[in-house]
Amino acid sequence: MDSYKTISIMFEEMKKRLGVDANKEIEKWVNQKSKNQGFCAIHYAAYRGNIDIINKLIEHKANIEAINNRGINVIHMACQGNKPSALVYFKDKYNMNIQSVDELWSTPVHWACYNGAEETIVFLLSWNVALNNQDKEGLTPLHLAVLSGEK
Repeated sequence: MDSYKTISIMFEEMKKRLGVDANKEIEKWVNQKSKNQGFCAIHYAAYRGNIDIINKLIEHKANIEAINNRGINVIHMACQGNKPSALVYFKDKYNMNIQSVDELWSTPVHWACYNGAEETIVFLLSWNVALNNQDKEGLTPLHLAVLSGEK
């Protein structure tokens, strides 16, 4: 069974179990943060780049502007996962900031370079993102690209 079908079944079951209060409770459920790092389901969907699942979560009131405990948003996650489809989706449909920073001052291009996310980097570069921004440690995306390289 694919992930989308599994998620759809889970939503239907929640509606059956909750009855009249289903919408409010499902919204809380969809936006519930993980205990240790504070990620929501939408973060993981962005990391995986599954637009159908992202839309399903948004249909159930997922907060697209959710950040985790370190200020990481869905754009950062799409870049970490090397999922340009999710990056383009959030940028174009929701006008999300492709140069947003987390609490370590890392931008999406920092995350893409750190993770060797070549496909995502190509998209970010085509949008003329800043390449000289430094994170809290003074590292630029170039530093991170070099650090993450195997050869």
